[in-house]
Amino acid sequence: MGLLKIASRLIETHGEAATLKIPGAAVSDGGGDRTDGTPTEFPVLVLSIVDGTELKLIAPDMVGLENHSVLLSTVGLTHGPAINDLLVIRGQTKAIKKVSEVFLKGEHVFFELVLRNE
Repeated sequence: MGLLKIASRLIETHGEAATLKIPGAAVSDGGGDRTDGTPTEFPVLVLSIVDGTELKLIAPDMVGLENHSVLLSTVGLTHGPAINDLLVIRGQTKAIKKVSEVFLKGEHVFFELVLRNE
């Protein structure tokens, strides 16, 4: 079994449904300001991971801001996440503050995301 299948199976078995929201293109309000357009939503599967000590080592400036990390499955994903996109998980909207692509033996197996409460 390939690494992608193993990672996907773990996220599918132990993960949960979430929604990735990509902000829409900014539009003019006619008065000189711009606002975000309607976001595009993608259903995704995520697996929450322990972040405590590891997050302090990776991003010490972000600790204490109710952050946590998730693994995002690449299976069926048509649009990868980016910094400042949003992830809705368990009814809470969280901003994506760090995106790491994880490759194993040349296979893109998942994204690791650091999230901050919105």
